[in-house]
Amino acid sequence: DVAPSAAVGIEKDRFNRLEFDPVETPQVRLYVKLREGFSGGILEWRVE
Repeated sequence: DVAPSAAVGIEKDRFNRLEFDPVETPQVRLYVKLREGFSGGILEWRVE
């Protein structure tokens, strides 16, 4: 598991940056936990 190094943004209709310490892995899987009573989606995911 990887934990964010700062607070995670939740602004609507814009990129919200998430940073964590570098890791080496052959695969990446994204798990999303939605806020109660809200729907959500991922429009684009950038990995740098």
